Amino acid sequence: MTHMPRLLPPAGEPKETSSVAYHCNDFSWESLRDSVLHQWSQQPPPCPSPGEAVSNAEDDNHWEIFHKQHQSTTFFKPRRYITAAFPQLLNDQPAQHIIELGAGTGSSIIPVLTSNSTARATVCDVSSTALHLLL
Repeated sequence: MTHMPRLLPPAGEPKETSSVAYHCNDFSWESLRDSVLHQWSQQPPPCPSPGEAVSNAEDDNHWEIFHKQHQSTTFFKPRRYITAAFPQLLNDQPAQHIIELGAGTGSSIIPVLTSNSTARATVCDVSSTALHLLL
């Protein structure tokens, strides 16, 4: 049986009114970790050889097409729960440098930078259109 992340509270539990509380309960990090480790023990993920390209050009092109069709940077809602789930992102002393891989149009990094004025970020994405919309 494959573990699927829980998208709604279990039957009988009240729905959280706060989006932060709701999103923090989407799934259990520990259960997800255990599930992934179990899957890897059955069949390890393929690892690229040294110097081998990791990216799939066809998948990259799909993201480029997607972001060109959805030029609104609000397509993905800001993930304001990120700082509640990872409060260490709010530490402003010393100033933090955050790296986000697959930043898209910034739905995760913008709430972090808004909440921590001393933090700096380096972002990357396979879609140059997404990065153009973000920057």
